Amino acid sequence: MIAPSPLEQWFTTHPGPFRHFLAGTAAAAPSFSELQPLLPGDFEPWPLGYSEPAGSPELRDLVAAEHGVPSACVTIACGAVEANWLA
Repeated sequence: MIAPSPLEQWFTTHPGPFRHFLAGTAAAAPSFSELQPLLPGDFEPWPLGYSEPAGSPELRDLVAAEHGVPSACVTIACGAVEANWLA
C-alpha cells in the first residue's frame, strides 16, 4: 500500500484562506458569476471541489478494468505534484 501524501495531508490540515499561498500549483478558480457569460443558457451548475484523495471509487474501478488490475491497486492523483511524489 502506498503511504498517504504528506503534501495532501498538509493541504487538508491547512485549508486557508491565505493572503499569499505558495504551497500549491493551481491558480484560483474563477467564480460562477465570472464564468456565467461564457456558458449556454440552459447550463445548470454543480458543486465543485476536491475529490477523495485516492480518487473516486467509480473512476478507480474504470481505470482498473481498463488495465486488468484490482481497483485496490489504483490511485488517482489530485494533481501533478502528488503524482510525481507517488512515482
